[in-house]
Amino acid sequence: MKLNTAKTRIVSYTRKTNFLSYEYQLCHAIITRTSSIKDLGVFFDSKLHFHTHVNYIFRRRVKRLGREADHSPPTSAEV
Repeated sequence: MKLNTAKTRIVSYTRKTNFLSYEYQLCHAIITRTSSIKDLGVFFDSKLHFHTHVNYIFRRRVKRLGREADHSPPTSAEV
């Protein structure tokens, strides 16, 4: 089984502001460090807050409600 190093990311979970950052390598390629990652549909950030995930879900719902409002039948006040 081959690993796709281009899709591999590292997240260090800590609440500390200064933490030891190590440069990891896989197949002689340096793995990119990121502050948040999406795994199985859930966004995780390095401080284990879910602000990114909640904002993502909220934006998706607002878009969906906007599309549903555009396609809804007119109410009696609109006719």
